[in-house]
Amino acid sequence: MTRPIYELLANGQKIIIPGRRGSYLITQSLKENVFKAHIDGTSIPVMVKTPAHPVLYEREASVYEFDCIKRSPYIRSQREVTENNQCMVFEWMGCDLWSLRNKQQSSNSLFLKTVASSVLNALVAFLDMDGNGAAVHTDVNPNNILVSEASSASPSVKLADLEGLIPAGEHREHRLQGFSIRAPEIWMGHAPSSACDVWSLGLAHFISGRPLFGVADVNFKVSSVPLATSQAACSIAKIIQLIGSISRHESPQFSKEFDLAERLVEQKTLPMTPLEEELCNRQVERGGQQQSKHWNTLG
Repeated sequence: MTRPIYELLANGQKIIIPGRRGSYLITQSLKENVFKAHIDGTSIPVMVKTPAHPVLYEREASVYEFDCIKRSPYIRSQREVTENNQCMVFEWMGCDLWSLRNKQQSSNSLFLKTVASSVLNALVAFLDMDGNGAAVHTDVNPNNILVSEASSASPSVKLADLEGLIPAGEHREHRLQGFSIRAPEIWMGHAPSSACDVWSLGLAHFISGRPLFGVADVNFKVSSVPLATSQAACSIAKIIQLIGSISRHESPQFSKEFDLAERLVEQKTLPMTPLEEELCNRQVERGGQQQSKHWNTLG
């Protein structure tokens, strides 16, 4: 269904999705499978998501069946799933956190406290999953933190995109979380825990204008190792330089990455300073610096 909606909208055709709680007039394509719409006959905006990756889509749809998710005011609410599970309809939020990175709110300590408090409260909903044990979001990043009325005295901040939610402690064949938000225990090859989500929230790249962690701004490759090993080592080295040394208890298959990361730090290969100094250099307000340090301590 994703391509037909996207293509029909691109061709200027009117698209109305019928649902149990109303019909939805598609007005704008945000991604090939994500659309802005209005409840037909009203000016009330909603977001419509169609299946781009069926497994992830089904997982997110099932997550919203949990009462702890339905009740949380800090998680983007789902309005309905349409007939035959063709679309999920969500409440509309004004923007994501990443889009605010170059605006005044991004360095305002009160705004950052609202972000921290809201997302931490959202993560509380995953701690027991209606008696089924803890779950981990695995992708807490500025694109998945949504904000409404960002310039007001009381902005609304909610966590979204739950398709990556998995049971805490569940091992996967590949390491989860993107490079710029990956927690040290995931780099080590351990199973994810709730602390991994708190770590991702604590990373300050969304208040510094560009990513601090990961390899988005790394312009070289260690020639003696594969690209993946080089990128992993650079990412781990950044954590060490920005946050401090990591107590090593990694799985043996990742020891080479950690050995190389420590050499990169010793050789001062990456031009990074401790986190507070790095944020100061990027002109992040001191309140934001302190908030970031606090979040990383929690993680």
